Amino acid sequence: MKKHSYPFIFCFLLFFTACDKDQSLTNQFDGEWEIQQIVFTSNGQDSIASAPIGVFYFEKRKLGNGNCSGYYELEGYDRGSIGYNAQASPKEVHISTLSEAEIIFRGTYQINNFSSSRITFSGTAEAGKEYDVVIDLKKK
Repeated sequence: MKKHSYPFIFCFLLFFTACDKDQSLTNQFDGEWEIQQIVFTSNGQDSIASAPIGVFYFEKRKLGNGNCSGYYELEGYDRGSIGYNAQASPKEVHISTLSEAEIIFRGTYQINNFSSSRITFSGTAEAGKEYDVVIDLKKK
C-alpha cells in the first residue's frame, strides 16, 4: 500500500468511529413503542395522559442518512409524521414534525431513561407556544 493512502484511511476510520455512538443510539430507537404516559405542562398546569394512549414508531436509520423518520399516533388524533435523530453525548433525541398534527412534539428532549424495553425523555415542545413534555415509552 502506498504511503499517501494512510492519511485517507485514518480520516475514513476516524469519521465512522466518531459517529458510531450516535448511530448506535439512534438505531436502538427503531420499532414501535407504546406510549405509557405523556405529561404536558403549560403555565404551571399539568395535563397527564396515561397508557395505553397510542404509539411512537421510529424507523431504523439508513447508512449515510442523518435523520430518521417515523410517526406517532394518539387515540382520537390524526397520525403525525416525524423526523428524529438521537445523540449519545449529551443523551438527547431531536424530533422534528414533518406533518401538521393537532399535537406537535417538535423539540429537543433529554433522554432520562433508556433500555431495550423502555425510553423516557423530557424537554420543551415548540409548537407555536412552548410547553414542557415528559414522554414514557415501552417497546411493543
